[in-house]
Amino acid sequence: MPRKERVVYAGYPHHVILRGNNQQNVFIDASDFTVFNTYVVEAVAKYGGEVLAFVYMSNHVHMILVPKEKQDLANLVKSFSQKYTQYFNKKYSRTGTLWEGRFRSSAILDDAYLLSCIRYIELNPVRANMVDRVEQYLWSSYRFNNAGKILGGGDSCGLVLDLVGSNGYEEYIMGVVKGVDLEREVQIRKSISGNNYVGGGLNLGTGP
Repeated sequence: MPRKERVVYAGYPHHVILRGNNQQNVFIDASDFTVFNTYVVEAVAKYGGEVLAFVYMSNHVHMILVPKEKQDLANLVKSFSQKYTQYFNKKYSRTGTLWEGRFRSSAILDDAYLLSCIRYIELNPVRANMVDRVEQYLWSSYRFNNAGKILGGGDSCGLVLDLVGSNGYEEYIMGVVKGVDLEREVQIRKSISGNNYVGGGLNLGTGP
């Protein structure tokens, strides 16, 4: 049976997830996180686009990527995931696949859903009881987004902070801990498993 075609829209955010094969850890020590992050930055520099959010957990990765062209989503993920597999296999004297099949993705076409996805991603370490507060986890986009920056340096387009509004980024992200939107969380999980899309009419804007 042919696999389902991936839904990709050029210039729109996509929630991407990669999992370790058989739930194995894909990051063993701090240097592994650093190397993976370097490969992500290199891929974005090569293919363009932007990383709106990310979290690197021990056995999986969540990201929100904005590809310039439709084919660039696969190019971005293939670039950093393959390079990291080669690095990981060499370092830990192993062979074979590191990731569980092809990556999963969900196109995001709605402002509110985009913010929910970012919050869902950055709160992963808190939900997993790895840290008490989101800023304590080193390998997520929280500190970048809170400062209006992007992965790799430089200022972001301002989209995320503009959507959050005057209450501030920290208050928006941490507010969900007191009252998690369970319905939206279920929707996020379903969409990412189906390589589909959610919402419509997202306006990326140009920022300040």
